[in-house]
Amino acid sequence: MKILQSFALLAIVLLLSTNSLSAQFQFSDTIYMSQIKELYANELRAYADIRKQQAEGKTPSSLYAEDRASNDDIKIPADSLIMDFELRYATMSDERRLQLVEISNFMHKTHAKPGIQRLMYSVNGVAANFSEGNFKVWFDYFLLLSKTKNVLLSDVDMFLKQTAGLAYRQQIYTSKVANWYTKSKSVTFTFDKAAGVFQISIPSTNIYCVNQGDTLEIQSTGGTYSPTELKWKGNGGMVVWDKNMASAKFKEYIVDLQTPEYTAKNAEFKHTKYLPAPVLGTFTDKASPWAEKNDAYPDFLSQDKRLNIKGISENI
Repeated sequence: MKILQSFALLAIVLLLSTNSLSAQFQFSDTIYMSQIKELYANELRAYADIRKQQAEGKTPSSLYAEDRASNDDIKIPADSLIMDFELRYATMSDERRLQLVEISNFMHKTHAKPGIQRLMYSVNGVAANFSEGNFKVWFDYFLLLSKTKNVLLSDVDMFLKQTAGLAYRQQIYTSKVANWYTKSKSVTFTFDKAAGVFQISIPSTNIYCVNQGDTLEIQSTGGTYSPTELKWKGNGGMVVWDKNMASAKFKEYIVDLQTPEYTAKNAEFKHTKYLPAPVLGTFTDKASPWAEKNDAYPDFLSQDKRLNIKGISENI
């Protein structure tokens, strides 16, 4: 009996010790990858449990539920994700490894979603698809976020998700109603440390937005944006429609990336069939099933209220 009581007491002590270690968990550079693999395995088990609960019609009440929702776009198999991350970690300098440990501790301590899966996915994607210089700028800003007092965890989530989307799918921004893409793989990351501002610049290319099957496209345009502020500042651009007879050119414009539309002022509108000369005005375009069905967009509003347009219909 005394032996059984002793074993029971030892079990309680070990349980309390384990809980204490869990509460005070810290990543260590000496066993970092072992810790990453263990925590990621825990995440995968938790995600599997969430899927099971959802299949049974239950609503999961777990931090992992938010993690999984944020990670739904990650399609890379778990083994490949871990292997690529381990190879990436092995090539890092000692200083960079320590910084990655610091970032990981920040995410674990604050329960910053989307967890270990998104961390590995983002590091792998940015390192593999962008230049070494871009990766350094990206990582330095990520490190700053982890050290910023009272940083919004939603900004951390947005930063990781949007830059990973750009790396893997040339996706500038994605949501349920606005999915903006670039056709160029050439991008430049800049980080103004004094102002704490991270920006992405894309040279002249075509960008496009997809919304529920409808698409708008801006040709010959470049611009800059922040993955947390979500305002695209465009430089130049052209839209062509109506069997290439109509076109609008503009020098600058701003897009709220959370919406599938934009407006460009002082645009130059041409129509080879109806207009003898270009007309200045405001150009608006929007991607939406309703707009496509009703020919509502593109839309142009002339600055000149009186225009002489011939040949719209017979004898007019």
